[in-house]
Amino acid sequence: MKRVALFFTGVALFTGLGLSVSAQTAIAQPTTTSIADVAVDRTADHNALRAMLIEAEKAINEGNFDNVIQFLNPNVSVIYQNAEVADGLAEVKAFQARMFNTSGGVLKSFKTKVSADKLTKLYGDTAIAYGTSVDHFSFVGGLEMDLTSKWMATLIKENGSWKVVSLQFSSNLFDNPLLTSAKASSKYFGIGGLIAGLLIGFFGVRFFRKKK
Repeated sequence: MKRVALFFTGVALFTGLGLSVSAQTAIAQPTTTSIADVAVDRTADHNALRAMLIEAEKAINEGNFDNVIQFLNPNVSVIYQNAEVADGLAEVKAFQARMFNTSGGVLKSFKTKVSADKLTKLYGDTAIAYGTSVDHFSFVGGLEMDLTSKWMATLIKENGSWKVVSLQFSSNLFDNPLLTSAKASSKYFGIGGLIAGLLIGFFGVRFFRKKK
């Protein structure tokens, strides 16, 4: 009986030690979670950027440029469709004033429809967005032109608000209204030159025949 009692006492002792070691091991190894496992909800930022795009488009179409300025960082850089660069808010304002100046500007009005091609990429307080703009230009001389462009913007979050620090427009060099117009003009000039050449040849032959 004593041997049996000692046996069970030993089993209980080793079992207790095993449970104690297992518990200590579990406590000593805390659960780790990688950054990749933590999903950051950026819904509020995406909604703010969408609202910003809508408000900017509305301000542009209403000709209210002052409402566009609020979305720009003071050190913003813009590359326009005509490849002109405005570096800083002062140059952006100067470009706008020059384009629509009544005494020497080239534009009477400008309308746009802007859309994002993909969800904005967010890197902390930095955002990169790109999309498409369908622009309608009304020139002082009476010319009306529609131009589809691609745009890319970089924004930073300042005091809880997103501001544009870089904006660039790009148009298709090989398929745009100006190129189409130039092709049409060259075709008409070519046809006109051919007709003129035929008329000159016809009357020239008749003239020399009469002289003979």
